[in-house]
Amino acid sequence: MKNRIIVGIIGIPLLIILIILGGWYLFGLVFVLSNICIWELINIFSKKGATPIKSLSYIWNSIFIISIFLILFYGGNYSGIPAMGILIVLLLLNSLLHFGINLWNKAPNNTINISTGITNFSYITLFFSSVICISLFNEFGEIFLNLNLLSLIQINEINWNYVLLSMFISIWSSDTFAYFIGRKIGKHKLFERISPKKSWEGAIAGFVGAVVGFTIPIYYLTPNFNFILSIIIGIVIGIVGPIGDLAESQLKRDAGIKDSSNLIPGHGGLLDRFDSMLFAAPSILIVLIIYFYFSN
Repeated sequence: MKNRIIVGIIGIPLLIILIILGGWYLFGLVFVLSNICIWELINIFSKKGATPIKSLSYIWNSIFIISIFLILFYGGNYSGIPAMGILIVLLLLNSLLHFGINLWNKAPNNTINISTGITNFSYITLFFSSVICISLFNEFGEIFLNLNLLSLIQINEINWNYVLLSMFISIWSSDTFAYFIGRKIGKHKLFERISPKKSWEGAIAGFVGAVVGFTIPIYYLTPNFNFILSIIIGIVIGIVGPIGDLAESQLKRDAGIKDSSNLIPGHGGLLDRFDSMLFAAPSILIVLIIYFYFSN
């Protein structure tokens, strides 16, 4: 617990600062975290006999994260069709390269090796890139959604780094509510096969914590954000966050390990800390796309 508190005192303020600064600072954070998470995921898969071409996952993750950031950060230099074309090419090449290059991989279990590479991209790279898309959603809307002037003005009035920060606060609030309420009154097991300590009582408390943890901060941080939309996003986080946690727990339990790594004292690995976020970020992005596209 001492180690957990020390890491939290140092790590959380640093994370908040980088999120608020956004831009290149947030890009650097996402770039580093995503590559470390890929390293952890490869180690998890290695427990099941995977021996993938590691460099391919790191290189392709880096290329895609850099590409999506540059397209959005320098959005005025891109139109929707070329930008979409670049990303589609990268998506297609990812699968082609993992299947093709593994022809020269003489290690056993090539089926698992190829699956590991593709999972790295879909689970880590794409989900982490959603963080960048949310922080630069004004550029995202302009390039990819073809929104009218009124919608673009509405989007530009919102500080999207604060939206991203509210997402993290919501996840932390959900985890806190679930942990303490679950320990206090939790009796009915939520998913005993995957996570024996989690209860339905804790999950319900976590759901409430997620909604409250998003709607209150976003109301004060960026008042122009639509209140109904904030409730919807809070509900989405309350649902998909725990699923993300259970999904990563499923991988670890199948691999026979407790933590994704020992990188963070008292906390395990980065995947253990960002598993809920990996499901929450793309889900929020989908909600934002649907909301602004159909209200356009």
